[in-house]
Amino acid sequence: NKPPFPLSFPYVMEALTLPVTTLALALVGTVALVRDWRHARSIAPSTGPIDTTAPIDTRATGLLVGINVLFPMAILTVTRAPIFGATKHFHATIPFLALLAGYAVHAIFTALAEKPRWLAPAFAALVCLPAVAETWRSHPYALTHYNLLAGGPAGGADLGMNRQFWGYATRGILPWIDAHARPGAPVYWHDTNQSQLNMDVREGRLRPDIGNTGLEEPGVKASDIAMVIHEKHFNKYEYWIWDSYGTARPSLVLDDEGVPIVTVYE
Repeated sequence: NKPPFPLSFPYVMEALTLPVTTLALALVGTVALVRDWRHARSIAPSTGPIDTTAPIDTRATGLLVGINVLFPMAILTVTRAPIFGATKHFHATIPFLALLAGYAVHAIFTALAEKPRWLAPAFAALVCLPAVAETWRSHPYALTHYNLLAGGPAGGADLGMNRQFWGYATRGILPWIDAHARPGAPVYWHDTNQSQLNMDVREGRLRPDIGNTGLEEPGVKASDIAMVIHEKHFNKYEYWIWDSYGTARPSLVLDDEGVPIVTVYE
């Protein structure tokens, strides 16, 4: 958690968070672009009229897309930026990786000998399905989710990858809080910010009488209910709760496919 980012950080995060099918197709698309450029260059006439049936020179397009794939991640590598987030800092890479994947779909379909008209949309839908399934699987705790290369949420946890930040997962425990907290209960919300709690009250997800005891160990000691949102550098908060409450037995553990995200104590 201390800056700067490891040099490998953006590339490893991209490899473990994007759907594997999209990553594989992007690699195939890169190879196909280079191959098509080399082929177009080898048969291009030095003089004379342009042959509109000849393969398109993909050099400029491929270079533009390739630079935009690498540049957002390379900013972190070159500048050694501090750590204050994750993949959001190089999200601009993803549309261009998707373009490379799309070119792979085009190249594969073009290479097929017999092509009924229905095959193109069917093939395009087929290669999108893994990403759709991965997105569906990750909801609503996508920050805890990692791809098949990582081994899903459990594999990401085993690798020590980040599970949550800024209390996004707190919403999953609100029904329990509403049902179990006494009137006006003082609650230690850990990494959940007050603006989020205000929104939950406005949307009817959280009882308006529930309190917020504030930050750090004083907030733990002033509470009847306390939670820890699991991140690697948050271990001390759970120890504080154990010490203050005199128990290490949780009342509720919110998990994603068996990976603890939020643990609640009374």
